Amino acid sequence: HGTPPTPLSVLDEIEKQWLAGVLASRETAYRLATLLRLGMGMTQLTCHPPASLADQQTRWETLIHSLELIRYTPNDSTLDEQWFGWVREWLRTMERTRG
Repeated sequence: HGTPPTPLSVLDEIEKQWLAGVLASRETAYRLATLLRLGMGMTQLTCHPPASLADQQTRWETLIHSLELIRYTPNDSTLDEQWFGWVREWLRTMERTRG
């Protein structure tokens, strides 16, 4: 039915569910990683950002490393709310570069 959700609308929904306590940090980290990989058109999420985000290397590495820690350690670490803003900015950049 209708058009498929955009990466940005999916991100908004993930953030909303995380803030409401519906999604645990680990599940949120998995969803953010998947969304980022698909939204960036990457086959694998690595510590190297797409060329269009080369100037974001430090933030990219911080986010990728942090998401990995949250996904693969047993304790329920917390996410940093600013990460949603970073992902939102990067998805918008990808939309602009794709035209």
